[in-house]
Amino acid sequence: MSGATTFSASGTALSITNNATVGGTLGVTGISTFTANVNANGGLDVDDSFVVADGGAATVGSTLGVTGASTLTGLLTFNGGATADSGVFTVADTSGNVHTSGTFDVDSTSNFDGDVVLTGVGTDLTVGGT
Repeated sequence: MSGATTFSASGTALSITNNATVGGTLGVTGISTFTANVNANGGLDVDDSFVVADGGAATVGSTLGVTGASTLTGLLTFNGGATADSGVFTVADTSGNVHTSGTFDVDSTSNFDGDVVLTGVGTDLTVGGT
């Protein structure tokens, strides 16, 4: 190990106090603690459940829980439908049908290529404009 200022082993502990390069596979049994940035040039794979490919594309093989606001830039593609706030807004999986339990507000032109059905007690239709 060239350039190592300290290399010591005692009992089951190993200490290296300078840069080190391992030319093969480094196997670690037990918990590993890193106190600085980990550069995984070439990708990162955690039990095939969380994978960050070389280049940055991430795959999560289970549920992703996010606490706090999230900003997504670019097209959002999801398969399996979508729901918000326990079903007050849903998009059905295969049909794309949309349901909202609240007010549906549209600020621009809307095109309806099928029937428009109004149901409910006291259902009113108001048409405005010029």
